[in-house]
Amino acid sequence: MTTSTALIAEDTAPDAPPSRADGAIDPGRVRLFRGPRGVLRCTIEGEKSVLRTKVVRVFPLAKDSRWVNLLDGKNKEVCLIEDPAALDEASRRLIQEALQADYRIATITRVYAVDNEYRTMYWDVETDFGRRDFVLKWASDSILWLGPREVLLVDIDTNRFHVPDYARLDAHSRRHFDILL
Repeated sequence: MTTSTALIAEDTAPDAPPSRADGAIDPGRVRLFRGPRGVLRCTIEGEKSVLRTKVVRVFPLAKDSRWVNLLDGKNKEVCLIEDPAALDEASRRLIQEALQADYRIATITRVYAVDNEYRTMYWDVETDFGRRDFVLKWASDSILWLGPREVLLVDIDTNRFHVPDYARLDAHSRRHFDILL
C-alpha cells in the first residue's frame, strides 16, 4: 500500500490537480456509491471514476477511524482520505460498511472463563456480537497492549477481540486481564 501524493487510475488526466500536501485528497471532491451488482464505486470530482473500489485502513489499530485508502480493482491507490467523517453522509456510510465488513473487531464486554494449558489460553467471553469462545497463544503478537488498560487479543484464526478499558469490566473479568500484565 502506498501513500504517495499521486492519484492512480486508468482515466487520470496527466494534468490533474494535485492532492493536498500531506497526500490526502480534499474529501469534498470524493463520492462513493454502489455500482452494478452492489460493487463500491468511487468518483473524484474532475478527475476519475473507479469501479471496484476497496476501502482499507492506513493505521488499523492506532487511528482506526481516520486515514483510509481507496484502492482500485488492482489494489492500486486511488486516493488517501485523512478523515472519512468529512465526506458526505452517503459516502461516510458506505466507507463505514466496507470497513466493518473487512475489519470486524469484537469488543469484549465480559469474561466468563479463561483456561490455560501450556502457553495456550481458551477464552469464553461475551462480546458486542454475542458469546464467543476462542483460543489464544501466549505470544507477543497475540496480546497487543494499545494503552495502559486497552488490549487487543488476536486468536489463532486472526480474529480480533478488543477491550477499550479492562478496568471498566466487572471484577471477575478484570482479573483475567491483570494476569496478562
